Amino acid sequence: METYRVAIQTEGMMEDLVKILKSDNEELQMLCASAIFKCAEDQQTRDLVRSHDGLKPLVSLLAKADNKQLLAAATGAIWKCSISMENVAIFQEKKALEILIGLLTDQPEEVLVNVLGALGQFAQIPANKTTICNSGGIKALINLLNGTNQALLVNVTKAVGACATEKDNVAIIDQLDGVRLVWSLLKNPSAEVQSSAAWALCPCIENAKLRL
Repeated sequence: METYRVAIQTEGMMEDLVKILKSDNEELQMLCASAIFKCAEDQQTRDLVRSHDGLKPLVSLLAKADNKQLLAAATGAIWKCSISMENVAIFQEKKALEILIGLLTDQPEEVLVNVLGALGQFAQIPANKTTICNSGGIKALINLLNGTNQALLVNVTKAVGACATEKDNVAIIDQLDGVRLVWSLLKNPSAEVQSSAAWALCPCIENAKLRL
């Protein structure tokens, strides 16, 4: 994977990947988005996607919701690219957040894991926490806390925790039984799920104290 990532960075491959993202061939679009998904943990890759204007076509692929393989690849690429806040700003211009919130229901787990990962990154920006709340996103997040997929549970607890740093959101999370559900995940057999649940509980408890 490291060799592949370096090749994309040094051989000018990112420009070609972005060109294909803008094509009409959904199979090729899926493969290119998947390549970005796998490589964009690296900051240089994320910067290259942005510099070659690859973020906007990734958002455009979200409209192809009937093609679940393509949707999974696109949401995965958006998730990893959104680790950089410079990229989140561009995604916001294209209304990616609102589209992602709309994908929180009736989607395969593979898509949901990626959407939740992206929302956790978007929620690092205070205004986006309000958008998630006002768009019904918190209720959708709480519903997903009942799942069993460990990767999904890790990402949904991170997203809930990020939203809970806004004290007004904690009241909604609590009303929807979200605090109890997150607390119950401390008993999950996965250490990673336990860790993310504990992290999410911290702002819930802190902001609940502030309300008192």
